[in-house]
Amino acid sequence: MKFNIKSYLRKIFFLPFHIIKFIENLYSLVLQKLDPNGTECYKEELSQKQIDSKINSNLKIKKNYFGDFKEYKSKIYDYNNPLKFYTPTKIASHRAASLFKKEPFTIEWIDSNGGKEVVFLDIGANMGIYSIYYANVFNSCVLSFEPVYRNLDLLARNINLNKLNNLITIIPNPIYKSAEKSFFKQSKNLAGMAEASFGKEFYKKKTDSEYNFQTLSLSLDNIFNLINEPISNIIKIDVDGNEAEVLYGAKKIIGDEKCKAIMVETRESTVAKVNKILEEAKFEKKNNIGFNEFWYKKI
Repeated sequence: MKFNIKSYLRKIFFLPFHIIKFIENLYSLVLQKLDPNGTECYKEELSQKQIDSKINSNLKIKKNYFGDFKEYKSKIYDYNNPLKFYTPTKIASHRAASLFKKEPFTIEWIDSNGGKEVVFLDIGANMGIYSIYYANVFNSCVLSFEPVYRNLDLLARNINLNKLNNLITIIPNPIYKSAEKSFFKQSKNLAGMAEASFGKEFYKKKTDSEYNFQTLSLSLDNIFNLINEPISNIIKIDVDGNEAEVLYGAKKIIGDEKCKAIMVETRESTVAKVNKILEEAKFEKKNNIGFNEFWYKKI
């Protein structure tokens, strides 16, 4: 077995945290014996305050690469005035820190297709890194769709941290092919996690997931019928397997010429359905990177 010195050192560095936590828990148990009513949940409240203060406001910007093809660095984002993100978990911290290097092609797509008068529909917004980026660089409206309840907290906090309350609207319902009552399932109850699904077998997970609840889905056409006004828009879809269902419920929206571009992350099981729906809506696929497909309305 190959010796991983980095992993070994990390365990050594983290050891004091575990020792401190053990002493903290032991002291809390003793204190509860002495004063059971006065100390209840006091330790938890202190821990929560520490978690709530966790903000990564100094993102380290490194060179960004568009796959294996070319370097890409945004020409419209102010790298000297970085965005702020609430990062209470390792996965949330990773998402914030990798904004410009995990999927630089998403940043390039946003830069190339967004605009002041173009609304961004971020379906599967998670903690809102792309919603916040879009609103920040274009000073434009965003609809952020995110039904995972732990991610909703991050999303709302991040919007407030960056003072984008007037530009970003949160829609907490799952987006599906129609308005339906069904189960929403997720793999882990952890802020920043993805891997969640509505209305069918949980993507690559057991259907009896510990974290599931019944809720009401909406379709994009449901929502825009309420708004009752066609708007110029671009759409990002990242929903862990429900891509086709989202598009089935958006026939009116994607059929309108005001829908300019769609970026959708597909799966092997959904790519054929997604392609068929978008081709029927007069979209043309220009390129794809892995399972990320980039579609544009035919002129």
